[in-house]
Amino acid sequence: MKQTVNRILLTGLTHATNPPKPKRFVVKPIQGMRLPSEWTSGSVQELIDIVEGSNAR
Repeated sequence: MKQTVNRILLTGLTHATNPPKPKRFVVKPIQGMRLPSEWTSGSVQELIDIVEGSNAR
């Protein structure tokens, strides 16, 4: 039991000092996907203003 606990602790401490390199996250676009026509830059900006509470436009 003592050897098992020591081995687990040593493994955890080794990973804490040398963490494995994370895998790169890649976003894959969907072919042919388009935003709805009503989502113009103006309407998106208005939505952002409403959400952030800055109604001064």
